[in-house]
Amino acid sequence: MSAYQLSESKSVAMMKFLALCFFVISLINIPIAEARIRHYKWELKYEYKSPDCYKKLVITINGRTPGPTILAQQNDTVIVEVKNSLLTANTAIHWHGIRQIGTPWFDGTEGVTQCPILPGDTFVYKFVVDRPGTYLYHAHYGMQREDGLYGSIRVALPDGESEPFAYNYDRSIILTDWYHKSSYEQAAGLSSIPFQWVGEPQSLLIQGKGRFDCSSANPPMIADVCNNTNPECSLYSTTVVPGKTYRLRISSLTALSALSFQIEGHNLTVVEADGHYVEPFVVKNLFIYSGETYSVLVNTDQDPSRNYWVTTNVVSRNATTPPGLAVLNYYPNHPRRSPPTIPPSGPKWNDIDPRFNQSVAIRARKGHIYSPPATSDRVIVLLNTQNRVNGKTRWSVNNVSYNMPHTPYLIALKENLLHTFSQTPPPEGYDFANYDIYVKQNYTNATTSDAIYRLQLNSTVDIVLQNANMMDPNKSETHPWHLHGHDFWVLGYGKGKFDPINDPKKYNLVDPIMKNTVPVHPYGWTAFRFKADNPGVWAFHCHIESHFFMGMGVAFEEGIERVGKLPSSIMGCESKSVAMMKFLALCFFVISLINIPIAEARIRHYKWELKYEYKSPDCYKKLVITINGRTPGPTILAQQNDTVIVEVKNSLLTANTAIHWHGIRQIGTPWFDGTEGVTQCPILPGDTFVYKFVVDRPGTYLYHAHYGMQREDGLYGSIRVALPDGESEPFAYNYDRSIILTDWYHKSSYEQAAGLSSIPFQWVGEPQSLLIQGKGRFDCSSANPPMIADVCNNTNPECSLYSTTVVPGKTYRLRISSLTALSALSFQIEGHNLTVVEADGHYVEPFVVKNLFIYSGETYSVLVNTDQDPSRNYWVSTNVVGRNAATPPGLAVLNYYPNHPRRSPPTIPPSGPKWNDIDPRFNQSVAIRARKGHIYSPPATSDRVIVLLNTQNRVNGKTRWSVNNVSYNMPHTPYLIALKENLLHTFSQTPPPEGYDFANYDIYVKQNYTNATTSDAIYRLQLNSTVDIVLQNANTMNLNNSETHPWHLHGHDFWVLGYGKGKFDPINDPKKYNLVDPIMKNTVPVHPYGWTAFRFKADNPGVWAFHCHIESHFFMGMGVAFEEGIERVGKLPSSIMGCGETKRFLKP
Repeated sequence: MSAYQLSESKSVAMMKFLALCFFVISLINIPIAEARIRHYKWELKYEYKSPDCYKKLVITINGRTPGPTILAQQNDTVIVEVKNSLLTANTAIHWHGIRQIGTPWFDGTEGVTQCPILPGDTFVYKFVVDRPGTYLYHAHYGMQREDGLYGSIRVALPDGESEPFAYNYDRSIILTDWYHKSSYEQAAGLSSIPFQWVGEPQSLLIQGKGRFDCSSANPPMIADVCNNTNPECSLYSTTVVPGKTYRLRISSLTALSALSFQIEGHNLTVVEADGHYVEPFVVKNLFIYSGETYSVLVNTDQDPSRNYWVTTNVVSRNATTPPGLAVLNYYPNHPRRSPPTIPPSGPKWNDIDPRFNQSVAIRARKGHIYSPPATSDRVIVLLNTQNRVNGKTRWSVNNVSYNMPHTPYLIALKENLLHTFSQTPPPEGYDFANYDIYVKQNYTNATTSDAIYRLQLNSTVDIVLQNANMMDPNKSETHPWHLHGHDFWVLGYGKGKFDPINDPKKYNLVDPIMKNTVPVHPYGWTAFRFKADNPGVWAFHCHIESHFFMGMGVAFEEGIERVGKLPSSIMGCESKSVAMMKFLALCFFVISLINIPIAEARIRHYKWELKYEYKSPDCYKKLVITINGRTPGPTILAQQNDTVIVEVKNSLLTANTAIHWHGIRQIGTPWFDGTEGVTQCPILPGDTFVYKFVVDRPGTYLYHAHYGMQREDGLYGSIRVALPDGESEPFAYNYDRSIILTDWYHKSSYEQAAGLSSIPFQWVGEPQSLLIQGKGRFDCSSANPPMIADVCNNTNPECSLYSTTVVPGKTYRLRISSLTALSALSFQIEGHNLTVVEADGHYVEPFVVKNLFIYSGETYSVLVNTDQDPSRNYWVSTNVVGRNAATPPGLAVLNYYPNHPRRSPPTIPPSGPKWNDIDPRFNQSVAIRARKGHIYSPPATSDRVIVLLNTQNRVNGKTRWSVNNVSYNMPHTPYLIALKENLLHTFSQTPPPEGYDFANYDIYVKQNYTNATTSDAIYRLQLNSTVDIVLQNANTMNLNNSETHPWHLHGHDFWVLGYGKGKFDPINDPKKYNLVDPIMKNTVPVHPYGWTAFRFKADNPGVWAFHCHIESHFFMGMGVAFEEGIERVGKLPSSIMGCGETKRFLKP
């Protein structure tokens, strides 16, 4: 049986599963009205939106937030195809209030019932809505709900049936609070030491709309960021006809806030809660907690000549968040006509009695009472506390802070992977006799666990939630708890400490309301009862986003043996780390058997953890990706022929990653090149992926993220490979240093990518700073608008200039590398010459420069003699060239010992070369030749010539970069796996063009750039053939503009045959190729309106990316890929799989 027959994509497998379900439904003798299919197709994207007038990146569904309302009738089947287009972030969607009877795998809770949906995946949810009522859907992964991924579900009764109350019209309104910081930024603060809380929300939204007062911002905001005249944040208005009754389905999906809701001049009659009918009662203010849903009836019986305010306010917290406003628009008044009154003020935030009394007042409606069992089989008491665990602030239950497992419980339990989570049962109570809920306790003794409660199927369980004092004195918060997979009977609420003897005697067993979400009030308790009659694993947690993220939750298992066969689409995150560790152990064993002296087979072992952390590399605080707390990451030190092993643990919340080992040819290990979409699937959050490769050549190399645009977020570092012991370089030096140059944006890579993908195109502009070895200095005082010190502070020691100390009279080898996102750079050291001796791991015939020009992806070694006045320090500077940028120079200090490293040089930093003077840059490129005695001659001729024209184009309204009029799309199933496993249908089999219309194309003219296409096709090269590549630059979409593009080839070094100005002449220019002493490189620039030619041997079996190393250019399509000798590639490790059509290769 072929590998293709054994493997299916998540989407294909799900579609087959779905087809089977349709067939079964068709065989059941049920009238079609009782078995409707409600089919939705959604695409999730990051987009810029201004729901409260402040522009930020949000997650949209088909361009909207909130997402579309799902409309269905009782017993309908709902199918939602979710395509994840979130760049590097996974996702999962929970169907809040839907019990998922028979389909626990579609509950949408990552870590409990499914693996996350990867970028590029389409996941199909399919479930029956078995009860009428008001429900919700929202992200259930990380804290993505806060980014706008949510919406309503409205389930009506079947045709011919009626509610126990009358109304004319039906509306859904979701209340949310809104932060200006992303969920990533919030989560990083919550996880940090010291704890960094994001504070109160900036706004309250009603049906996705609110209004933040831009003029009140401190510091002020520019109109492009916050604009109160933006129609996108006009207040929500719902139009009503006078003299009618409206059913308003009011739901809350706040991240933090408990709310009150009122409509000026109108009573609210509560008739439904969480899908169950309520004995009607009337309120002026409806109190509602995150995760709750209510239906209220509103009679439009007020003065019809005016409109009325709809308001929501924060309660239970002394918040600075202003009220949320909307308009009840009486027809025919204009919907935007403001009411003539001041919006009504809400209740006092700290008046608990009205809130408590509303909770107690909610009873089941007569005629719709479902009586609870008279007694329970088990009682679990859950004490809610705030704790400190390993220095971090956490929330806990019975002194245990909950950690979500990496392998979902449902899969682990069904597939007997019990080692993947703790088997120690969690506590079912606390030290009742001695615990004082009103006292600030010693909160340092809590632990963490991912253990779960195992419930007897069909048993009756009582849960008692007990609130207590936090780590702040005299403070207890309101916690709304939500139970997945069940409704429960609310037996009672109480103030103070629950009395297990007397309080159960007061339980309401007569007409308790059934709900799925219930609050526990400050210093109070809440008790409920449920039947464990739904086979599966179900989360139960505080619905405040940060509280669950910080550990306030548990999970229940019941009847796992009754759960049917799991669909393969929910898998993919459960076994890769284990498989990789086994693979690694085998490698160590094989190495131990080989009779090689240990000096020739050293193993360099690194363990890295990737995290989001707040850093201020240029004095501006932003979220960056760190390796073991650092950016740049640790320098990898090795010798030629060493084996390097890097264990990479991804702790990036919801973002995947991959790391490319730039310049390492990966001979025999193409699967460890680290290029997502080409050689591997991404590394999921929680996974540990092990890279293992041989560094077969000495020299200066790099590593960096190769997924989305994560390199710009700080995930990069140096690789320094020395000669074996006893061998020497062809030049002498005393000391060896590595310096990486980067440019730095204050916006995240997510924000940049969203702008690059948008219509109209939103470019992030020039970088704010240049960094030398991860340090720079943005002038905070120059910011417009001004920035507060907590955001930008030039006295922060974290952004003190990089200083490298040297001893006078010595020679230093400086390994200068560039990993800029956009900029070409010059590099110089005041008063010192730079002797270039190495480029991209190959020895250069030495030449001396004052300014070294360096492009993204290039590495150089220069020798510097410390022969200047030793009584002072000297400036090290880097400047942008090739662009008329506003980015200021990057500065560092060459510190002559024994001067103080922070002592500034007495001079003005030297100015760099003119940004638009191309001749010195071109001349340096031409000057780089192979060193005598180290020349590796290229083949005299090539077997194939591929000419690649670099242009900027518009494709389907989007601005893109293209090669030969084709803009490159990365595939979802990596080429290496697709080719090796014969999954050829996963990418285009139409060969990409090998040239362009040479005779008619004018490279100096702004062309008609609307005729480009996109493709993920690749070039198939004959193994061991010789290939010439000619890169041709041309005008962009702007007049008289051609950019510099540094192109990087994975898996190879190539001979640089020549550079030229103007249009490449295929007849005459090859005659000028340097075949005598061409330098070998892996990255090469093509200059404005110029061409670059190189030659390489296709002698490394695998699939290799070749692309512009400018991050945004590759993201926008400037790249290709080469396949060679795929039949010679060995067995692929399963650890690189798990995306696209590779899911079935991973067996639980």
